[in-house]
Amino acid sequence: MAWREKSIALGIDYAPLAPSLLSADEQRQRVAAAVDFAAEHLIERQGLIRHEALASWALGHATGAASRADIEAELASRVSSGRLLSNGKVYTTPEAQSTERAFLGIEARGRDALAPIVRQQWLPGTEGTELNAGQWGAARLVLTSRHRVVGIQGRAGTGKTRMLTQVHDIASMNGWRSMGLAPSAAAAQELGGAGIEAQTIAAFLARGGRGLDSGTLVVVDEAGMVAARDMQAVLELVECANARVMLVGDTQQLKAVRAGVPFAQLQAAGMETAIMHEIQRQTNANLKTAVEHAAEGNVAESVKLLAPRIAEVAHARDRYATIARHYCALVPAQREQTLIVAGTHHAREAINAEVRARLGLVGEAVSILVSRDLTDAQKRSSVSYQVGDLVQAQKDYPSLNLCRGDFAKVVSAGGGQVALQCQDGTNHKWRPALLAHVSVYAVAERNLAAGDKVRVSANDYARGLINGDFCTVIAVTSLGVTVKTETGRTVTLDRASPLHLEHGYCTTVHSAQGQTCARVLIDADVSSAMVNESLFYVAISRAREEVRLYTDDRQLLPAAMARADVKSAALDLDKPRLAMGL
Repeated sequence: MAWREKSIALGIDYAPLAPSLLSADEQRQRVAAAVDFAAEHLIERQGLIRHEALASWALGHATGAASRADIEAELASRVSSGRLLSNGKVYTTPEAQSTERAFLGIEARGRDALAPIVRQQWLPGTEGTELNAGQWGAARLVLTSRHRVVGIQGRAGTGKTRMLTQVHDIASMNGWRSMGLAPSAAAAQELGGAGIEAQTIAAFLARGGRGLDSGTLVVVDEAGMVAARDMQAVLELVECANARVMLVGDTQQLKAVRAGVPFAQLQAAGMETAIMHEIQRQTNANLKTAVEHAAEGNVAESVKLLAPRIAEVAHARDRYATIARHYCALVPAQREQTLIVAGTHHAREAINAEVRARLGLVGEAVSILVSRDLTDAQKRSSVSYQVGDLVQAQKDYPSLNLCRGDFAKVVSAGGGQVALQCQDGTNHKWRPALLAHVSVYAVAERNLAAGDKVRVSANDYARGLINGDFCTVIAVTSLGVTVKTETGRTVTLDRASPLHLEHGYCTTVHSAQGQTCARVLIDADVSSAMVNESLFYVAISRAREEVRLYTDDRQLLPAAMARADVKSAALDLDKPRLAMGL
């Protein structure tokens, strides 16, 4: 039965077999594989996972080949052997805790390990710069610290780019080279505004940290959105090269999609950190105070200040229509400086549809790509794929006739393999358990017309388009969609394949982080799990002049917006607040 053991290990699904038809060894393998899948899937995005979630995902993946008692017995066995760690309510893995200890250890070992970039006495005071006290304090910390790793905790709109420009200039004059890293291409592009050559963390790690040496100052922007594994990998490369790093971010804003809160953990562990709290973005004094309250966690006070700008509309459809009506009542120049923010993709799509209808835009149906948002564990399981999905290779797969960037269509899936149809018409059998360096998309249709505002939904470096860029549609033909970027460039996208475009009038809060505009209109459904303190803070801090909130319940809004945005760390397992579970 060696062939069967190997096939099960590769993910082949024998779901039609009832437990009674499996040998004892085969059933144990099915149970173990189900728990493996569930743990890997859940731990990818949270440092701690609930018992019920772990058991439910494992039971679902076993597809009838295991009972709840089988799953519970396997979990208990793994806790007993140390393969899983648990306090009885939540679980993590030794590997996840090891990752967190690794980056905390690098920071601790790096204290007083280096000579400063510039000696304190050689630096001017704030009068010699264009920086305020908070900005200069942050710059001074980076330039004079003897620590390998330092942090800058900066509120939204405090002028971090100006501070980074000063750090870059002074470091360069003293023989240091700045290297920028960020979790997204858009954030990396922002570092370019400070004169710092930057790349995504993923690209940096893929190249093995090429270019790092003992004269490099690494600048990690949006550090609050960096996952634990990425933080470990970056800091290990920095330490190995005897370089230094500054982590710039805001623990109050959005967290990484993947597991961990390393920026917050490093601060809690004593990493030397400068605080930038002087907000400069808001030109409206009342709004500025509201943002300050939100940054400090005083959500109720913040909502109270915004009360005159809150509209209560009970039903979602009516609320979306109200938001669209207010947006469309603005003159075109004002609309260009207005962002609509929603908590869910459903609300985003509905609001975009309402806006287009009120603007009289019809257009032509265009195929677009919508990310399936699968974890790595899901990508390796054939049952995750649906007929019609498009799989995009992220590396060359000669055996599948796929080069990096090529698409293939899912024709069928199950039993550990997926049938793919390539763009040249050839068909191939693919075992995702072996080759899963891919992105997975569903195909949808969106009507696009000349004048439509669209948002790029994936990086397209060949055409100079970055995920999150806003464009205006110039023309739609049977062959392509021509758009004009915010910098004035015209780009034509070939319709031979579905496009990485979405309507851009309304975005989710995750897409909004990093944006700045004159006004923000916020859909705030108090029952949505996505409504919390981070969404509120990020959303209102995008605006310079005006914020409007649209909610289904004005009375419940402060409590809803004050919900904690909990992101767990693996080392939180034994902390008292988590003793009874998340």
